[in-house]
Amino acid sequence: MNGRKNIENIYHSETKRAFLTFDDGPSTVTPTILEVLKQENVKASFFVLGSRVEAMPDTVKRIYEEGHYIANHGYSHTYSAIYSSPQAVLDEYNKCNEAVKKAIGKQEYNSHLFRFPGGLVRR
Repeated sequence: MNGRKNIENIYHSETKRAFLTFDDGPSTVTPTILEVLKQENVKASFFVLGSRVEAMPDTVKRIYEEGHYIANHGYSHTYSAIYSSPQAVLDEYNKCNEAVKKAIGKQEYNSHLFRFPGGLVRR
């Protein structure tokens, strides 16, 4: 019930607002993005790739410590592997989640939010 109320609060507000999200990182530009967000006192959501988390764990820890939301974007971003089976999607999610836990030092962390790599393709 709380989850439904939280969603309603996000999408039904008297205040105009925008949600800032970043995909496929962290990358070499993420520290610059974090500096701008800090200067402007803005929070964002970072949909991270597990492979990039493992390459830049200190940046992921910084994202977390500065109060931004870390969400899951899979591990590899290799579509043929990710979408080979339902289990492969779950494995990508879990592998990324484990990388984030390790980077931020919080074994209980789970974003509960997954942005599918590649979005939706209609053919």
